[in-house]
Amino acid sequence: SALEERARVKLQKTQRLIPQLFERANKKRSADDIRIYRGMRGVQHYYLEVIQHQPAKSEVLILGVNSERYFQIFPPQELAFQSFEQTRIEKNITLKLLLFGTPERESALNEPRTYVDLRLLPDAIQAPNDIMIWHDRVGMLFYGAEPYVLDLAGEQTVTGFQQYFQVLWKQGKKIKDRDS
Repeated sequence: SALEERARVKLQKTQRLIPQLFERANKKRSADDIRIYRGMRGVQHYYLEVIQHQPAKSEVLILGVNSERYFQIFPPQELAFQSFEQTRIEKNITLKLLLFGTPERESALNEPRTYVDLRLLPDAIQAPNDIMIWHDRVGMLFYGAEPYVLDLAGEQTVTGFQQYFQVLWKQGKKIKDRDS
């Protein structure tokens, strides 16, 4: 009878937990979301959309190969680049660029830009993508005949990529740090 009583108590405890478990399971979570933006205009749209939602006085962490590829998609003389930069400057958003380009070329390409902190890593790679870590999402920009961005939203995704970025950032050689 003692075993039956223990089993009955455990069953009652379990039955009381079931509604709480269902509530947790059905609770609306901040959904992780995956989207793809295709083509040059799609990539430009992505940047313009995300910068609008980036908090003022924040940082965008970017791990990329070199700036030249970025400027092929965002030519500085075009409206998309100018709109992105204007929004970024108005909101005082700093770009932390961690690249593999040459110091001379990267400095020349990024000299006109404000709120840019630039570091270079010594080993050159030619990966087909850049990684942008925003406040609430991570974008992976893949270059090629048709560039596209794979956009991953979610707190855990952002936190994980931020940690990777910070480890690499400490290894980078400081090139440019402008805040005005």
